[in-house]
Amino acid sequence: MVRPDDLLADIRRRPFEPFRLHVTNGFTFDIKHPELLMVGDRFVLIGVPRTGQEGPIIDRYEKVAMIHVVRVEPLEQAATNKAC
Repeated sequence: MVRPDDLLADIRRRPFEPFRLHVTNGFTFDIKHPELLMVGDRFVLIGVPRTGQEGPIIDRYEKVAMIHVVRVEPLEQAATNKAC
């Protein structure tokens, strides 16, 4: 399980390093901008950009309970793992 403080550290890191958020239902969310994530004690709001949009403008958002956030990995590593 990922703690809220860990996620805050990830989005506050400078320079920001994009990462992939893994949740218990198998979904993943690519966080390419720190503005796409709002962290609470019990949940996280994940901004989802519209298809093809690379910037921090969102089309919708997902609310995920923190207990369901199981792993964070650097996006570069996630791309490497997917290619294998």
